[in-house]
Amino acid sequence: MKNVLLLSSVALLLTGCIVFDKKSTAVTFHQFNTPTAAPTKNWPIVFIPRAQIPAAVRRPTLVINDVGGKTVIDDSQRWLYSLDRAISDNIGHHIVQITGLPYSTQAPSDTHVVLLIDVMQFGVNNDQTVLQISYHIESSAGDTLTQGQGTWRGKRADSPQAFVDQQSSNLSLAAAEISQALLKALSKPSP
Repeated sequence: MKNVLLLSSVALLLTGCIVFDKKSTAVTFHQFNTPTAAPTKNWPIVFIPRAQIPAAVRRPTLVINDVGGKTVIDDSQRWLYSLDRAISDNIGHHIVQITGLPYSTQAPSDTHVVLLIDVMQFGVNNDQTVLQISYHIESSAGDTLTQGQGTWRGKRADSPQAFVDQQSSNLSLAAAEISQALLKALSKPSP
């Protein structure tokens, strides 16, 4: 009987430590607007490893970096999956849509080309949402086929969803340029 009384007392005391009326902040998960297209060609496969991204945005939460130094981080605004993979996948989907070439995030065993993406800027400034990318396309043997870089700007985002939408648009423009460089490099005769 004493044990039951003791356990009941402990249970009553512990329930006073638990707060049931506080609500958790709802988490919103974001992903880029990505086209869906099936490859129309079999070769070459474009292997796209994870993009290199600035350390400040390498986290599960959506980070809006102001080029001027201010950073906005809201723990309730998160990426659906890692940003480095999301950028590579988004560009890969655009490449399929534009070129008809298949892409893979795993190194294929067949002959392929490699697209290396280095995101140098992913944020906002006073009046624009900015994406700056450097890219390098090479053969599976490691020979450079082409490389380039570009900066794409759109309207300044005033909310997390607007930021994701604007960067989706910027990624679409970047992928179009990369796709054209890829097609041009593939059309050159091999030395």
